Amino acid sequence: MTTKSPVRFDGLYSAVSMAHRVDGVTAYLRFYPDGVVLRTTSTAPADDVAKWLVKGFRAGPWNADGAYSITDKRIEFTFHLKQDKSAPLYNDKVPDGEINYRGRIEDDRLILTCRDGILKSRSDWIFSFNAVRGMK
Repeated sequence: MTTKSPVRFDGLYSAVSMAHRVDGVTAYLRFYPDGVVLRTTSTAPADDVAKWLVKGFRAGPWNADGAYSITDKRIEFTFHLKQDKSAPLYNDKVPDGEINYRGRIEDDRLILTCRDGILKSRSDWIFSFNAVRGMK
């Protein structure tokens, strides 16, 4: 018997940080069934971001991949950010480090607390699911 995942793979989760609002910038998460999660920020809508936020993508310091784990309705994932100096948007002012998210899954929302080891900060996020046509 296969258990259905409480996270969805047919779109992106999006949020604006409740602590660090920047006009027009949205954080996106993309989950894969194999346990990989991707993260980026963009001013583009989810349909456009989904075209390039794929495994192996690297363009700037805030794009990252990690692994997620789910126990019941609890989720946790950590991104290990190490910039690729050959990436088009390389920024030598952004240090390498870790960003950890923990929280709960409520229907199509992720209620998360972020501990950012780069900025040495803590913030709360509510990511909402956005279905994207053509994603599976």
